Amino acid sequence: MTQHTPGPWHVVYRYEVEAEDGSGIGKANRGDDALLFAAAPDLLEALRELVMLCQEDPSFCDPEHEPDSYAALAHAEAAIALATNSRPAEGREP
Repeated sequence: MTQHTPGPWHVVYRYEVEAEDGSGIGKANRGDDALLFAAAPDLLEALRELVMLCQEDPSFCDPEHEPDSYAALAHAEAAIALATNSRPAEGREP
């Protein structure tokens, strides 16, 4: 698993993204992309919380009774894997 610069991240100078400590994170080509870029740490944390909720209460994401929640869980796990350069959980298709 990779480690990223801790959030929060903020858009500065329209397209540039900085960490809370002022260190540069990167530059986007468009303002909307910069907003998404800056939201990445919060989005990753939200996905991790969703996965933890489903692990703590499997009925929340039961594929037989809650197929949409189960699909969302698979999608969340795939996005976490992409963001952290890890492997998604076995057996779920996003």
